[in-house]
Parts: sequence; structure tokens; C-alpha cells
Amino acid sequence: MDRFDGRLEQLFQDYKASVMVPEAGPNFMPRLWIQIDARRTFAFRIRKATQIFVAASAVACLLMTGINVVGNSTAPRQQHATYLDVLADAHPTENLAALGILAHPEGPEASH
Repeated sequence: MDRFDGRLEQLFQDYKASVMVPEAGPNFMPRLWIQIDARRTFAFRIRKATQIFVAASAVACLLMTGINVVGNSTAPRQQHATYLDVLADAHPTENLAALGILAHPEGPEASH
């Protein structure tokens, strides 16, 4: 066990001798930040832009979903209406007479 401790101590001493210890001075932090900023690459900027784009897309989807839900709650009858129901609502029989289109005398409107 002592043999391994001696080898470990020698390894630590060799490592300490091979690594340059930075000198703490007034320019230490500015130089450190310059080195950090130099490592930020185009990929970092693309990743940041992608995160912003995904967040904006999520907000837009939630906004459109909210508008769709609120818009549909005001007209529940039209949600299940058929094409003929929509046409009948758009053109009541009173307006058709003004256009020269008369209801059939044997139809359901004739009894009213």
C-alpha cells in the first residue's frame, strides 16, 4: 500500500510541475472572460435562437387554441349544423319571396 501512495504522490508532483499556475492580477478576470467568449461559437447562437423560436411557437399555439376555444363557445348551434341548416339560416323564406322565389304551396311553409 505504501508503494501505491508513493507513486500517487509522485504523480501529483509531476502534474503540479506540468500545469502552469495562472498569476492573479488585475487582468485575470477580463482575460478569462475573453477566453470564455472565444469558445462560444456559431452553434451556440443557433441553439439560443432555436430555443427562442420554440418558445415563441408554443406561445402562438396556445394563443390560437385559446382563441379557437373561446370563438366556438359563442355559437354552439353552428357546431353541429349541416350544410342545409346553414343555408336555411342564411336565407329565410321571407327573404326568398322578395327575390321572386316562392315556397311550394304543398310544402311545410304552406301550413303556417
